[in-house]
Amino acid sequence: MKILVISDTHKDLTKARDIINRIRSKIDLVIHLGDHDSDAEQLKYEFENLVIEYVPGNCDWCSFEKSQKIINVRGKKILMTHGHNYGVKYSSDNLKKVAREQGARIVLFGHTHIPYISVEEKLLTMNPGSISLPRGGSNYSYGIINIDEMGQVEGSLVDYINYKKELQKRC
Repeated sequence: MKILVISDTHKDLTKARDIINRIRSKIDLVIHLGDHDSDAEQLKYEFENLVIEYVPGNCDWCSFEKSQKIINVRGKKILMTHGHNYGVKYSSDNLKKVAREQGARIVLFGHTHIPYISVEEKLLTMNPGSISLPRGGSNYSYGIINIDEMGQVEGSLVDYINYKKELQKRC
């Protein structure tokens, strides 16, 4: 099961569409981590045969969606949130604690627009950065998560411009 993870598109879907079109045959699921959840709805409309899960972000004032979701993929719990409710601009520790308490194996967040990936105590934590408005000197980026048939989890951050350059973490 291969998952594309994007965040913080902020009404600019140009690069998100390009990525999906480029790797569509290789992905089973797209996760959008907010800002703007209407962008995720638009992608669902455009790519109707692709499963897209999403959560709202701090810029999604009128959203009726829950600010976090847990989905189960191949027996692995994935906690998805934008991250603004957990203070992720300062530290991801609180979010990691919540993820562990809820039995998640993977925790995904956005909000900072800066890519981040770590594996600690079998918890994969990923912020894919922003595909539209990168910050902190980072490039346009997205994440890929692969959960194989044996339940092995691998996460990668991918530089949009040089998509062959990846930072991978396995757990």
